[in-house]
Amino acid sequence: MNFEYRLFVRRLAMKRDHGSYYLPLCLWIGLWTSAILIALVAFDASALVCYVTWFTEENFATLISIIFIYKAVEKLNANSIIEQWKGVVV
Repeated sequence: MNFEYRLFVRRLAMKRDHGSYYLPLCLWIGLWTSAILIALVAFDASALVCYVTWFTEENFATLISIIFIYKAVEKLNANSIIEQWKGVVV
């Protein structure tokens, strides 16, 4: 579980009766989350993924391209600095 999430739930629980409702609040969050996920499975919400997949795939491909371009420019820049200092005697 994420630390910020637990901190948020603990602060939310402390607003009511000095923190004695922390575990029941976590239980209710878990039950509601599981109920929503079961409803999504029952109504075959995974069929809607085809409308989101293209966008995610394009973003991931763009990220990979940017990383490769960045690494190439970084190597070119490093090589040009080395070439500038090759003739200098230290």
